Amino acid sequence: MAARHVDVVERMFGLADRCAAGDVEALNEVTTSYHEDAEIESWLELASAERGGNAVRAYFAQVLESYDEWRCVLDYVQD
Repeated sequence: MAARHVDVVERMFGLADRCAAGDVEALNEVTTSYHEDAEIESWLELASAERGGNAVRAYFAQVLESYDEWRCVLDYVQD
């Protein structure tokens, strides 16, 4: 059975939250979920020409350097 869109979004938010806490296993799962041409746009000082999984890794590395605590919270999602 295919995953519902809601399930996918909830899973990705949960993984992002774990990535920001330094969870390497979650980071590996997130980076393989993005298309190789994916770009990360952030208000952080992320200056990277990386794309895909490498861009995701660079983003979360900067999050870990920038904040003592960072949470990714999903208030509501509708399919």
